[in-house]
Amino acid sequence: MTELLYYKDGYLKSTEATVTEIRDGKVVLDKTIFYPECGGQPGDRGTFGQWRITDTKKDKDGTPLHVVEGELPSVGTKSVLTLDWNHRYFYMKEHTAQHLLSALMFHEYGIGTVAVHQGEDILTIETDRSEINDDILLSLEEKAIDEIIKSRKVYQVDMDRKEAENLKMRRSIKVDDETVKVVFISDLDAVACGGVHLSSTSEIKEICYRGKEQIRGHVRTIWSVGEKAREYRRENERAVRECGKLLSSDSHTMTSTLEKFLSEDLELRKENRELKKKVIELELIERKED
Repeated sequence: MTELLYYKDGYLKSTEATVTEIRDGKVVLDKTIFYPECGGQPGDRGTFGQWRITDTKKDKDGTPLHVVEGELPSVGTKSVLTLDWNHRYFYMKEHTAQHLLSALMFHEYGIGTVAVHQGEDILTIETDRSEINDDILLSLEEKAIDEIIKSRKVYQVDMDRKEAENLKMRRSIKVDDETVKVVFISDLDAVACGGVHLSSTSEIKEICYRGKEQIRGHVRTIWSVGEKAREYRRENERAVRECGKLLSSDSHTMTSTLEKFLSEDLELRKENRELKKKVIELELIERKED
């Protein structure tokens, strides 16, 4: 059985490991710091000595399977397993941000989470609502930023199933195990989860609401987290500055200036159509006279 070191220390970046099995063309190790793809979170990647690991999957029995590029190492090979830390840490931020947002949605607005997906640029959270006002989601963004500033402790505890059920968490326990991993955001939330998380909400750094869409009759909310949130805000600020230059306007009057230009454009298009119509009529009259 593989020792899952990511549960003992989610910040461990490297360790020595040994190949114990080759299963379905993937490598099984005696211990690993690589989290396998699960619950909307991508699998880890990195290196095992000279070998490049491009992904980590979870087998039916829960064993992490390391996807190795090219020729596989043989059973018994011992080497250093090293995470692509930037990749892992970003998804730890997204995952913890999802816990924070889902917790606030539920505790502040009674909105439940149906499904989540963590992507390279955006985090999506599908809710149990068919409609959610943008004002609520913008307020949610502000509350999430407040919780980041408060630097709430995030920690995971292995609990007896009955003990975990007595917590009356916002989401039912999805696994059948008698021992359940429960993730706590101090004085805010508790939920059963087998992912890898930050140790503090402060490490999320930034959260940005990007919009919403309809899926399966539910509202799916769209967010950016950490450096991706910062990049998104800065790109929007750059676009506003550039548009301001083109419109000779500032951010406060840009909308009204653009509306004025569009209105004038519509009038000019209308006048242009009328002129074209008159030209055609004059041409027809001239042809008749000829």
